[in-house]
Amino acid sequence: MQSAPGAAGPWSTSDAPEVILSEDDTNWLVQTSIPMTAASSLFRLQATPPSPGSQIPQPPDLIEGVKFKPLDDEFSNSVSPQFDTGAIDGPNPTNLLTYAQAASGLASNGITTVILKFETQDDLPSGVNAAQRDAEIIAMITALRSANPNFRVYLWERRWLQQGGSSNGGGTKFINGMSSIINQIHAAGVDDVLKGIGVIENNLENSTQVLQHAVGIVQGINANTDNWLTNKSFFMPGAGMGAYFVGIDKAYPDFFNQMSQQVRYFAFTFKFFKSQPANVCSLGALNAAWDANLGGGTPASQAAWLRSVMGVADLENCIHANRTAYPNLANVIYWGDSGDGLIVMSQTNIQAVHSLLVEDNGWTGSFFDMAYCALSATGNDRTKYALTVDPVTRAIAKNVGNNDKNNMPVWNEWQRWNWISPGY
Repeated sequence: MQSAPGAAGPWSTSDAPEVILSEDDTNWLVQTSIPMTAASSLFRLQATPPSPGSQIPQPPDLIEGVKFKPLDDEFSNSVSPQFDTGAIDGPNPTNLLTYAQAASGLASNGITTVILKFETQDDLPSGVNAAQRDAEIIAMITALRSANPNFRVYLWERRWLQQGGSSNGGGTKFINGMSSIINQIHAAGVDDVLKGIGVIENNLENSTQVLQHAVGIVQGINANTDNWLTNKSFFMPGAGMGAYFVGIDKAYPDFFNQMSQQVRYFAFTFKFFKSQPANVCSLGALNAAWDANLGGGTPASQAAWLRSVMGVADLENCIHANRTAYPNLANVIYWGDSGDGLIVMSQTNIQAVHSLLVEDNGWTGSFFDMAYCALSATGNDRTKYALTVDPVTRAIAKNVGNNDKNNMPVWNEWQRWNWISPGY
């Protein structure tokens, strides 16, 4: 990370002062940068990672990651990553880079935390099988590890754990799929840089289900992977599409104790995304109120509505009540919206969510924005990518094109999320 400029579940199966933050045996060195004037008030955490090859992941508050995400194109090129790509002549030609070039481009621009999408087998493009998907992921992780042995790599899967009020086997599918890829990555000898996994968009209907499924998933994966997760991280979103936390502070009193026996780090993820319709998830009954209250008003009024109706206040109570006893587990990270950046959020939405997570609570960890787009890309094909690649020269650079709000470069928008005053 760079310092600021100028300163029991349902399954059986710079000038800144230096402070040592000791999380068990991790020995992370944390620096806080606190400028002297309010006009430039910024706050950052800068971590010196453990020695190369260390198995220990990073504390969630220190995560500053981008996403790799495969789209519907061929997985047949054995040397180039198909993550983030369109057709070879399309707007996001990451497949013009080799795995090594893509990994090196991230590292050389200071991005050393990446989360790769593990596509569900049901959602793989026609003609693509699970073995091809798995080979792609292992190839990319291998390249990242070669580019920088201190890369922190995570996997996520968009897996609905229920639909229409009944189980669709989503939890078991998540356990089986993730267990398989974890074991393959371990067999390939590159799981030292794989630091954890996460569920995204669980489509669950209440906080009790969220907590029960979280414990069930980690228990199931540990049973299948020789307790691999006990030294890694696991992330679980709020109910619905990730923004509902009502009752999270009282739903499962033994949750953190149970989770502490299964993982090294845990974090809830907050995603600014309303529920699917009510015929898919009962939380869809709140969608009209979501639109009315978050489609206007002020950052303060929106934050107040998220606290009272979506349960962010209960999330705050949950974290604050358990942080001292479970510092590795009582965490929250921000997960980028459905556009994979901030592009579907109004400026007021961004300010409200940032104030809730970062300014008010110090929950600075985040995953949002994708990695690469073509230098020639325009519109949202440009404004949700942290880096650009020249389709002709293959030169990689920070994305200095303006964001969709036209108020700062995309790179700055991504980089500043964990600043107290990011200028959003």
